[in-house]
Amino acid sequence: MEENKLLEEIEALKNDLDRLISIEAGFDEIYSLSEKLDSRIVSLYKLKSAGYII
Repeated sequence: MEENKLLEEIEALKNDLDRLISIEAGFDEIYSLSEKLDSRIVSLYKLKSAGYII
């Protein structure tokens, strides 16, 4: 996955998470989205650490 796509996904997930928090969504919804966001951030970090992204 390329950097720009990961960054776009991370931004979209952050916006969705903010929206869920603001409407006081259920814990399960917030937790699930938070896990997806964490996964994308870790993927970006791994790609950068491996030197695939500068």
